[in-house]
Amino acid sequence: MGKLEKKFNAKTKIVEIATVECEAGSKDCEKISWSKGAVSSLIEGENGYTFSYVSEIIPVKVKTLADARGYVVADYQDFLEKDWIEKLSKEFKVILNQDVINKLKGNH
Repeated sequence: MGKLEKKFNAKTKIVEIATVECEAGSKDCEKISWSKGAVSSLIEGENGYTFSYVSEIIPVKVKTLADARGYVVADYQDFLEKDWIEKLSKEFKVILNQDVINKLKGNH
């Protein structure tokens, strides 16, 4: 138990600390500077307030296939989708009905 937890959680649990390892560019850590000691702004959530603190920058390392599996699958799905859209666009002509688009936008 850390100092903050001991200080604020004497009678009831007020403070909860979670350690998360995230990579540059990940959505979880997009609102914080990538430097040791950086602190994000306070964010109000459903269960209270949160903030992020960068305690350590871990050097880049080679991942195992098990660690990279999600990235590999996501990249392959992106490749398949782009390939599929390209094949569809070669086979079919796309015609946009501007009147309908304007109605959807509210530009009657």
